[in-house]
Amino acid sequence: AKLVIAESKESIIAGDDNQAIMEQFGASPQAFLDLDVNKQEELTTSYRLPVSIKEALDIGPGAKLNPRKFKLKSDAQEGSIISKIISIVDGKEKEDSFDLHALVQHVLDLSISGDWLIMAPTNRSVNHVSDIFKKYKISHYRKNEPITVNKEKMVSRDIRIQTIHTSKGAEAENVAIVIMSKGDSNMYYNNGIHSSRLAYVAESRPKNRLFWVA
Repeated sequence: AKLVIAESKESIIAGDDNQAIMEQFGASPQAFLDLDVNKQEELTTSYRLPVSIKEALDIGPGAKLNPRKFKLKSDAQEGSIISKIISIVDGKEKEDSFDLHALVQHVLDLSISGDWLIMAPTNRSVNHVSDIFKKYKISHYRKNEPITVNKEKMVSRDIRIQTIHTSKGAEAENVAIVIMSKGDSNMYYNNGIHSSRLAYVAESRPKNRLFWVA
């Protein structure tokens, strides 16, 4: 970046250190924050987030990071966060966690419009989810690799299954966060500020619905 800046008449640098999740791969958000700039401007409007998702971010991972005061566009959707499924068993209402089986059924339900972004903290869980989708004959992309079924020549639906790190900068109408192993849980919840940043990235991808899969 410094080499490019040195050869440029004008440079614009955009970023959010609350979403700096690549430090373990050698990136240095502090190096960008320390750059000498002659003008600094905060972006004050999110054009993607629904109301419910922003509220959850503000009291969740956003509360543990540098405060970000921004508003939503005037016609922002309400959005929804789904972590439970309600069923009726013997005339009684039963509440269960939203699991991988429920996720598969929701993806198969074509009345739920829009694309899908399904994320897990670890590659092992990404591969496991992808294998289940293949078993149910749901074509998708696994970390940009096309996984086709029924002799398709190309992936027929916009469904991506990948790690949270790979998903930085992505968005989708339907976003699912899968926490299914001890490795997932440790990376997402038990790694201090790195976990908060990872959660902030993951939970700010939805344009409409966020599914918590456990």
